[in-house]
Formats: sequence, structure tokens, C-alpha cells
Amino acid sequence: MADTTTTTFGLTKPEVGASEDTWGTKINTNLDSLDDLLDGTTAIKPNLSEGLWKVGGTAILPTAAELNFVDGVTSAIQTQLNAKAALASPALTGTPTAPTATAATNTTQLATTAFVTTADNLKANLASPALTGTPTAPTAAVTTDTTQIATTAFVNAEISGDVGVANSSLVKTALNASGSAPIYANRAWVNFNGTGTVAIRASGNVTSITDNGTGDYTINLTTAMADANYSAIATCDSVSSTPNLTTLATSSFGINTRYAASNLSQDKTIVTAAVFR
Repeated sequence: MADTTTTTFGLTKPEVGASEDTWGTKINTNLDSLDDLLDGTTAIKPNLSEGLWKVGGTAILPTAAELNFVDGVTSAIQTQLNAKAALASPALTGTPTAPTATAATNTTQLATTAFVTTADNLKANLASPALTGTPTAPTAAVTTDTTQIATTAFVNAEISGDVGVANSSLVKTALNASGSAPIYANRAWVNFNGTGTVAIRASGNVTSITDNGTGDYTINLTTAMADANYSAIATCDSVSSTPNLTTLATSSFGINTRYAASNLSQDKTIVTAAVFR
């Protein structure tokens, strides 16, 4: 084997006509050189030395300077990559920024603090919100009695379905108020023709009139009173006649119209009556 000092690679040709020993020695030396060249360990040029392997005169391996340059570039690239965030679950640091989306944007775009602040300013506080414009809310069912917000639709429906009904508990409570100068409701009223075939002209809570005979009528109530302790007032169309109450019952009351001078019963064209309780 050749020594380990770096030498320039070259083969020695045996001379024509030289002795066999000379030929053998030179061939041996050449084979050792080839072996050193190919074993990849002996420092013999061009034993894979940088810049010395060439094809058509062009080196096919980089020089040390070139390798150092590439190494520096890869190191810089790695440093640059290390400063980048991963696409999946990035752990951002510092003060990251992004374009601010327009108000009401509802996509996967990143939300900046400016976007969130703008959106938050458009929301009402849960405690004592100062609403503007025309706020809306779901309309509760009629008779709902909770802390749910009452819409105008609910109020109108409630008034129409309860307050506007003559038999409404709200109306009854309001008209049967207690205290100074209370107001009591008219529970029934009627205007009827008491001559010939008795006929009701108009009425409230009166279902029919029973003709018991001359000047004798029974006013039948549609909805009975709670008791008979009510007040009934009757009038008729002649100053010379007087209407008198004859009976008071929960479902009806009686009226008798008489001619004042003779005290005889007399049918009257206009008879009216009203009930209060």
C-alpha cells in the first residue's frame, strides 16, 4: 500500500523493453494507487477531494467555501423557519396583527381587537340596557303572567282578549274599586217595548222579557248575579205612570208599570231598567 501522505494521483507506464521485474514493480505500484484512489480513505489526489473530480473539465463537487456558504444559507433558512408560526395551532407571541373585518362579518376570518370592540359596542348590556331604535322580542301568549317582556302585540291581544270583554276580571276589578268614591259597574240594562208582543230594542246581559200580563214583566238575565242583593232601577214613557220592582232574584227581576191615577196596571211603549251591584 502507498504511504498516507497526500500525493498527486498518477500511473507509471512500464517502459517498452524493460525487464519483467521493472514491469512487475510498476504494475504493482499502479494497482496500489488505484486501490488508494477507490477505497475512499487514503488522502491521495484526486481521492474524492473537493473540486478535483471533473467531467469534461468541470468539477462535480463543491469547494469547502461553497459548502460553508450552503451551510450558512441552510442555517439562515432554519432560523427564518423557526421564527414562523405553524399552520396548525400556532403559539403566537408578541402583538400579532391582522386585517380588521367589516362589521357583522361572520366567517372564519381572524377577528381583531378592533372588530370585537366594534361588535361589542353594538350589543346591549344585560343590566339596564339603554335600547334605541325599534327593539323587538318574541310575543308571549295571551294570559302569560311572567317576567317575560311584553310586546305591543301582546298588550293589544291582552286588551282585546281580556280588558275588552265585559266579563273580564280586570274590568270587574277596576269598576268595583274600593276607597274614596268607588265606581260600581252596571251589570245589566234593557230598553224594550212593553205593548203587544214584548220586544227588546237593545240590552246588555238581558236574554229575554217575559210578559206576565198587563204591565207585568220579568227581565231575564243572561248571566246571573252573585246574589239578589243588587239594585234595579226602572223607568217608563209616561209621567203619569210608575214602574215598580216586584221581585229580585239572581237570574231575573220583575217590573210592574201602573197608571198613577187609578193604580191600575198598564202596558207601556218604552220601558227601561238597569242593574247595579
